[in-house]
Amino acid sequence: MKNIIRVLFILLIIVSCSTQSKKETDDQTVENSDMNNVDSEETKETTSTKTIDLRKIDYPLDSLLSIDSERELIEIFGQENIERKTIYGPEGMGEFKVTILFPKSKNTVEIHWNDEINFNKLSRVRVFKQRSDWKTKEGIRVGTSIEELEIFNKKPFTFYGLEWDFSGGIDWNEGYLDKRKIYGSLGYPDKNMPEEFNSLIGDHTIQSSSEIARKAKLILSELVLIKKDN
Repeated sequence: MKNIIRVLFILLIIVSCSTQSKKETDDQTVENSDMNNVDSEETKETTSTKTIDLRKIDYPLDSLLSIDSERELIEIFGQENIERKTIYGPEGMGEFKVTILFPKSKNTVEIHWNDEINFNKLSRVRVFKQRSDWKTKEGIRVGTSIEELEIFNKKPFTFYGLEWDFSGGIDWNEGYLDKRKIYGSLGYPDKNMPEEFNSLIGDHTIQSSSEIARKAKLILSELVLIKKDN
């Protein structure tokens, strides 16, 4: 029972993040809902003087967990690559002030803070764009196949059906990725899913090893990495 409650809590966090992003496409500019830039005097002190060459970044997602404030993000990546945004949970449940790294890129990262007033004490990072280069130290990225996820997890796992509030939410069944605090959701790799996979839709759980899940070639559609001391 305790494990079910924990999984549902994590899924609520993921859904809160994904509800807003489902309205966006990879090429859309993230709109700011509150402060788009930090105070101009702070910007002068913290903005990097060098332009970041995005082609030279290796995109190790775990490395972002060592960053502890928005100010530090600005120092590393430059003010021009940082925006703020307010996102909402399903049916208006919860409001979160987040920092967006690379908002105009396929490598957008949504960064959540324990201290949302001062934008510090990082709690988790989320990647959701299909062509994103970000990956965990194991090599897990958006687009990783369901078969590969089983290998990384060192055991089969369970996920919720698609196309509802907790669409594709993963429960690692206390596997390796659970201990690593890597979470996310599964999705169909194309925009339109054939009717033959309709049994994957709805409020029920499905085994990753099931024939239909394998046949549908489901992939990781969003990736959430939680800081371990949270």
